[in-house]
Amino acid sequence: MQSFPALSFLTVAVAGRFDCPALPHIPAPQDISQLHPSHVSLVMAVGDSMTAAFSARGDLNEARDISYAIGKGEEDQLTLPWLLEQYSARVEGQSTKAVFPANVAHLPDGDYHPKTDGMNFAESSGAAHRGSVDQQWGYMLEKFGEYQDFDSRWKVLTYFMYANDIMGICDGPASEHGDYQSWEAKTEEFLVNVTSILNNTYVNLLPMLDLSHIHRIQQSKVGCKFIHEKLLQEGGCIDRGTDEQLAQLDENIHFVNARVHKFAADWQAKLQAQGRTDIAVVAQGLLEGIGAQLDWTFLSKLDCFHPSALAHEDLAVGLWNSMLCTKDRTGRCGQPFTPGMSVTCPDDNSVFYTGADVAPAALPSTVAV
Repeated sequence: MQSFPALSFLTVAVAGRFDCPALPHIPAPQDISQLHPSHVSLVMAVGDSMTAAFSARGDLNEARDISYAIGKGEEDQLTLPWLLEQYSARVEGQSTKAVFPANVAHLPDGDYHPKTDGMNFAESSGAAHRGSVDQQWGYMLEKFGEYQDFDSRWKVLTYFMYANDIMGICDGPASEHGDYQSWEAKTEEFLVNVTSILNNTYVNLLPMLDLSHIHRIQQSKVGCKFIHEKLLQEGGCIDRGTDEQLAQLDENIHFVNARVHKFAADWQAKLQAQGRTDIAVVAQGLLEGIGAQLDWTFLSKLDCFHPSALAHEDLAVGLWNSMLCTKDRTGRCGQPFTPGMSVTCPDDNSVFYTGADVAPAALPSTVAV
């Protein structure tokens, strides 16, 4: 059990975007189906530059302290750990500082900052086919012993890794490409490792947005268009792809998103067969079909490619809302991902979703301006 004291109730901040009431103490869960935000005391993340928050503040740093899934965050820059802290007596594992990418000449290898990254193992340029999943799992194993009562504490692990495995597949189906096949194999291996070693863990698997819309946004701004037509080549066919290539890219993203859901469904069945009630693997479809709703404010002012600080806050809120969405996941509980979306306020009966895998319904295709 956790060694730090339970609180009779927490004082919850009321400011800006977050405006939720305090809750009484919630009894400890008997299994993961009863997991409330107040029970979580450790956070972990595996991913690429999106989770590393590269250039979120418009500079060359990784703004890891405001990463949607694993940054410390603050009152006016919400993150998943910050939201958890409003209900939990203690949350550890967050990144606490913006840093320049480590080993920058050889990314993604070695892009971890042990003094300030906690259990944020995300690496800029990270990809399964580049060995990132293996390396980040290795970093994770080394950190477990640094946290008191690690095994018995309730943990949230967010896995968002495949943009760099899929962005270059624009001239044919992903299923036939080696980078996709590496991603599929390494994701399965990662889930085997996680479920074999960890206890009391809620695993978020995140599907991807429709990346053709990043190209659309880039083309809508003169400076961004110039950068990605003349200077940068960081997004596969997103930078300079034809309409046909961009359509193929989105088709491949939908294919891989469906595979993310299959991972969640398959692992739910495996864990149930093993009698595991302390761990769940859940696909959080907040970004599925998203893209048309976005405009230039979603992108970094530096490279018009990576998510901005504003986008990271929206992603944090979207992930939080999805985790708490239990009654209408097909309809995204009436809260499709949109910039500035409101924060779901949990009550003392709220739990994180652990039911059958559900892919969300398609969204209207209205394009942001």
